[in-house]
Amino acid sequence: MIGVLARPAGAQTVTRLAGADRYGTAAAISESQFQPQPFKAYVATGQSFPDALAAAPAAGWSGGPVLLVTRDQIPQPIADELRRLQPQHIVVVGGTEAISATVEAQLRFFTTGTVTRNAGADRFGTASAVSAAAFAPSAPMAFVATGLDFPDALSAGAPGVGRGPILLVTRDSVPDATAAELRRLRPQTIAVVGGTSAVSDSVLEQLRQISGVAVDRVAGADRFGTSAALSAVFTGVGTENAFLATGLNFPDALAGGAAAGKLGAPVLLADTRCVPQVVRAEVARFGPSRLFLLGGPAALDDRVGALAECETPGIGISTLATGLQVPWDVAFVPGGSAYLTERPTGRLLRRDPNGSIAEVQRFVVDPSGEGGLLGLAASPNFAEDGMLYVFFTSPSDNRIVRFRPGEAGTPILTGLPKASVHDAGRIAFGPDGMLYAATGDAGTSSRSQDPASPAGKILRMTPDGGVPADNPTQGSLVFASGFRDPQGISWDARGRLYADEFGPDRDDEINVVVPGGNYGWPVVTGVADDPRFVDPVVVRQPDVASWSGNAILAGGSIPQWEGDLFVAALRGTRLYRFDLASDGEAAVVGAEELYVGQFGRIRHVEQAPDGSLWLLTSNQDGRGSPTADDDRIIRVGPN
Repeated sequence: MIGVLARPAGAQTVTRLAGADRYGTAAAISESQFQPQPFKAYVATGQSFPDALAAAPAAGWSGGPVLLVTRDQIPQPIADELRRLQPQHIVVVGGTEAISATVEAQLRFFTTGTVTRNAGADRFGTASAVSAAAFAPSAPMAFVATGLDFPDALSAGAPGVGRGPILLVTRDSVPDATAAELRRLRPQTIAVVGGTSAVSDSVLEQLRQISGVAVDRVAGADRFGTSAALSAVFTGVGTENAFLATGLNFPDALAGGAAAGKLGAPVLLADTRCVPQVVRAEVARFGPSRLFLLGGPAALDDRVGALAECETPGIGISTLATGLQVPWDVAFVPGGSAYLTERPTGRLLRRDPNGSIAEVQRFVVDPSGEGGLLGLAASPNFAEDGMLYVFFTSPSDNRIVRFRPGEAGTPILTGLPKASVHDAGRIAFGPDGMLYAATGDAGTSSRSQDPASPAGKILRMTPDGGVPADNPTQGSLVFASGFRDPQGISWDARGRLYADEFGPDRDDEINVVVPGGNYGWPVVTGVADDPRFVDPVVVRQPDVASWSGNAILAGGSIPQWEGDLFVAALRGTRLYRFDLASDGEAAVVGAEELYVGQFGRIRHVEQAPDGSLWLLTSNQDGRGSPTADDDRIIRVGPN
């Protein structure tokens, strides 16, 4: 669908390029900008992001589009567009796990020439293969991105056209395939896309040593700022066109990279209903006469075409409590009170709406090492049953007990292995009404792969500790396995479970947990591309991570952060905010580091009933540098 909308201030026309789905949108973009018989058309899935991203500058350089298929099928809008185009050549991006040999064979009916495949052993190799096939040595520039924080790298697709490829790195290293392509390519300069949370300063130095040329970083405070920074560097005043995308609905925006580059136009990022000030300022700077909206109204509504300004509340921080002893978890109950656990003391505390804090009771705990009073959850029916659930290290085991505040309660799960390390302990009720518990390997890594052991697992149970009938293995509480020390669990709006965990001396992970999934510990860590295991969606290193609790803001009071995943970092002394994909895929598409070093070690983050976020510090745990006020509860919310 190609539709012309009302004219906004500062632009002559607004054109929407959209189809019924990602395939239709890619076809609409192609139809609007490319004439029949282009030299090449590139085909990607639009799901394996890094493969397809790398195609944008190569496709635009060859004068052709990026079109999207599934692994095993050519959708009808794409088939129709290929019949119209009749490209001289078709390039399939990615290996047969991305696009099957059957689809490759079917594509031969739509070209007057050949069908070739650009693929490597992994995303780094594929990006390098695309570059090697499209760009000759002494290219003016190479763009470098992680291939994980999508929005930053997306915006590089347009300026990459005619200048050079997009090559992929990890946050902390340059893979061999990328290094080899840089040595072959011999770019005149390198632009690293995104801030230090995406690509570390050490990688910039590695790139300088490999290439022997200047390496510069192009980044803003967030995905919007980075897209504006790229536009400011590579777009001159008086450019006639600009493309707007969310930076979250990846396939819509991806396909725009080649088209934008063909016109010498930037891809700028906007929210669904408004345009951030940094992007509005960039549009005002170069004054395009035409705006293209990529995707339908669900992605970008008409207000974006009118350059509506984002009205977002200012975010403030305040201290709600001081002088605590390693608070580990918090649970909110009807009436406005919050219950808190203290790990080493075994104390259960209650904070009332007036700010007063009182001890409710003490549990007999073994606080040695990382044990003690840990996870806490309120019954979904607390108003009726008054029940709380707690995970703690007793003198003999780790266990879960349900109780009414002030009463001893009843154990619903006992015999969980305990140790001085890796006791895990986070518990939470899922949207299905079941209780989930994250358990560590208790210092014996083999337990994580032992289906008979409850250690190193995500467990799923009924509120009374029974085995749900629909668990992956009949008679077993094990929901997923292969974890080392998972301490954060939360669910997104589609009911997907996100869990984070500590790695050994490397590779702290965030995983999307699926029933029966095996997450690899101790056989693999990080992204292993091993079909036996589920790879994480985010990997960071312990010096900046060492993750503990997490939360996904849902119906919160900070609209610019709605739906984002927040993860507390202990050793990293910061709060991470991750953008989750809005197009139905289980993916992290952007990252921001908040309050770095400001509060010290952060043990947990939880959404409060008023829509704010509560942070629990952990500076009294023997590994931090406590201030006179530690430990604290910090509130993050609207001013």
